[in-house]
Amino acid sequence: MIKAYSLFSGSTGNCFYVDAGDDKILIDAGVSARRISGALACLGATFDDISAIFVTHEHSDHIKGLETISKYHDIPIHTTAGTARAMIKSPSSPIIERLFAYRDCFSVSVGSLNVSAFPIPHDASQPVGYTVSQGDVKIGFCTDTGRVTEQMKENLLGCRAAVIESNHDVSMLMLGSYPYPLKLRILSDFGHLSNDAAGQFASFLAKNGTSSVMLAHLSRENNTPETAFGAVMGVLGDDVNLSVASPENVSELIIPQ
Repeated sequence: MIKAYSLFSGSTGNCFYVDAGDDKILIDAGVSARRISGALACLGATFDDISAIFVTHEHSDHIKGLETISKYHDIPIHTTAGTARAMIKSPSSPIIERLFAYRDCFSVSVGSLNVSAFPIPHDASQPVGYTVSQGDVKIGFCTDTGRVTEQMKENLLGCRAAVIESNHDVSMLMLGSYPYPLKLRILSDFGHLSNDAAGQFASFLAKNGTSSVMLAHLSRENNTPETAFGAVMGVLGDDVNLSVASPENVSELIIPQ
């Protein structure tokens, strides 16, 4: 049986954990190794249990703990070549010894799990989202994207459960304190997904078999869990389990078996 959790999600750090019994992986490591270790301990796991780490892109809120983890733990790290080049700042980085970098999007087997990367539009070197499958159970992870593309839809099609970005409320963003150029960057096709766009994406997934959606990567200043939940729930039917990932606490993604 496959289980999935958001350990941390938001502007200050992101890390997801997939537990398939003997096979356990992390997607991103955007907070300190110590904090990730503490979150794993809450679920009865340690870094010694992790079979692989998959990185979406090189922004610090997705890789902050990676250097320290790589220094003390022999865990393979998988990502695109563009992300690898962007995130490694020193030839002595311990990440290099653990790294598997792929020129294009890739698919990797980790025990009983199959992890597949797909491209997403974001202002990073070669960002990706991931699907994780075990048998006929497929789940998706797709945050840090400025818009929803046909490739994203195709890759998440058939997911029983999905984590998608619901970063900001447009009105809160435009009326907030961010500098105008930053607002434009967030609103761009290579920025972050709004609550309304997340609702449309969730609705598409729900119409195509997804029955559980977790909203993630909420902005601390330009959104609230209540605002995001209300905007997306307003376009979903009652048969979809909708939740919001906590920025600081473990949140389980419900996966219908």
